[in-house]
Amino acid sequence: ITENTDAAEIFIAPDGNDENSGTIDAPFKTLDRARLAARDLKNMTSGGVIVNIRGGEYDFSKSVSFSKDDSGKGGAPIIYRAYNGEKVSFVGGEKIDNSKISTVTSGEIYDKVKDPLAKRKLMKIDLADYQLSELSDYGYVFNYNYNPVEVTVNDSTLTVARYPNNVKDNAYLSITDVNTEAFQSRKTPVSMTVSDPDDRMSGWSESSIKEMMVAGFFVYDWYYAAYKAASFDKQTKTVTTENGTYYAPKKGGRICFLNIPEEIDRPGESYIDRENKVMYFYPFCDMENADVKISQLKASMVKLESANYISFEGISFETTRSTPISAVSCKGLTFDGVHVRHTSNKAMSFFNCTDTAVRNCNIYDTAAGGVIFNCDDTLRKTLTPDGNIIENNVIHDVTRLYYVYAPAVQVKGVGTEILNNKLYNSPHSLAILGGNDILFQHNEVYNAVTDGGDAAAVYWGRNPSNLGFKILDNYFHDIGN
Repeated sequence: ITENTDAAEIFIAPDGNDENSGTIDAPFKTLDRARLAARDLKNMTSGGVIVNIRGGEYDFSKSVSFSKDDSGKGGAPIIYRAYNGEKVSFVGGEKIDNSKISTVTSGEIYDKVKDPLAKRKLMKIDLADYQLSELSDYGYVFNYNYNPVEVTVNDSTLTVARYPNNVKDNAYLSITDVNTEAFQSRKTPVSMTVSDPDDRMSGWSESSIKEMMVAGFFVYDWYYAAYKAASFDKQTKTVTTENGTYYAPKKGGRICFLNIPEEIDRPGESYIDRENKVMYFYPFCDMENADVKISQLKASMVKLESANYISFEGISFETTRSTPISAVSCKGLTFDGVHVRHTSNKAMSFFNCTDTAVRNCNIYDTAAGGVIFNCDDTLRKTLTPDGNIIENNVIHDVTRLYYVYAPAVQVKGVGTEILNNKLYNSPHSLAILGGNDILFQHNEVYNAVTDGGDAAAVYWGRNPSNLGFKILDNYFHDIGN
């Protein structure tokens, strides 16, 4: 451990050792070891502590928790930063060795795939060594805790096979009839008959139907959910859910079917044979030297509670099942130049935090939203500004699983500033606001509400005390429904 003019310094590296001294020549190995060292060192300097993180990947099998004892001070923060701009990745999963990936030329799943090109290119991954997640109902007001194990190839997450494909104007089938006579919300399964103009469904096997899910906008264009199917009658085209739905479906609702191996027909689509722990997929790139990872961690990588004046700079948080960054009752946090991608939940979550900044970050390919600041009504009672700011970020494509109410930015606070961001690509809203005196200025917002309805690119309401919002000097374009 060495000390600069004002701030003391600690070093960690992928090839370090937690028994080392933490210098540049003898670095620690883990973030948690550096956190403990910073606790001691901060009392020996007036300028705070800089933890220099050398380039490489750091695997997280559990959370690293920060408490008030890990706090810096105003003007003397604890800074965790990528050293000299080196590429640093915090990974909540494991790299899959290429020896576990192979071409498929025969077998039950191979025979099920109908598309000739997909069949010729079909590959599989042996997942026997990894924890897998079970299928579950999920969606708006139903279950935001469905954060499945997913596989990424290079910079994209594989998606489950879908019918119809997610193609503009042809992404759904229409509900033509429903049976909801005895409907009780979330208690009684429902049956729906759907259109099948191409008679595609007659080719689905009974074994595939057992793992099928039905998803979509069943009744309202702001309500998207996915449910496990209990049965499917191929002759009448009637699907029955395994569990109760939140709202009763209606004629004209828009739905699709997920997790059907016969429907692997687009690059990036996949199907997991959970019984044999094998994933089948249609590759979108040459797999010989592809970087393939599987998410495993079902907890935040970094958890902060009552921890103040801590900064993270230039670090990538990726390939994890949960929201990788979560903070509760913190002050003076900064996330600068951080990348978040390939999560099965949100990117960052802050509750009752003040004077906290998210700036210059790049966030994409998450399942349930981007950055969320939330608070109770303590500050609102006195309209005390929270001092939080979200600025100069690029946030897009954050609805891989949760299509609605999973915006790029969600804020409930007092005086929070959302400035100079680029927000784009969402089937629903890109910003949802609550609280008081929120400033939304100089942002570019586009490709919003492309698949939902009764919503807007920037959305608030249903609470008459939400007052004082300023929406100024923004560039809105290519807004959908």
